Amino acid sequence: MFSKIFFRLKEILDSVNEVRNLLIQQQPIVQNEEWFDTAGLMAKLNISSRTIYRLRKNGAVSSKQLSGKWYYKIPDFPVQPANKK
Repeated sequence: MFSKIFFRLKEILDSVNEVRNLLIQQQPIVQNEEWFDTAGLMAKLNISSRTIYRLRKNGAVSSKQLSGKWYYKIPDFPVQPANKK
């Protein structure tokens, strides 16, 4: 009886490993992906929080919300960093 249970558990684990390997193969590898919160983005690009909000609401930038805090990727942002003199 125990051998049947162990055999079935091994089959299930093998199936889970196959699915895991397929998922790993399908995920794109993204390197140097840097995310900024609203305050960090305001400082980096010298723009207001309202500008960031408008761009996010209009769908001009992709953003993620994690625990109530918004994060943005610089390459997705349409505003170029301000030149400081």
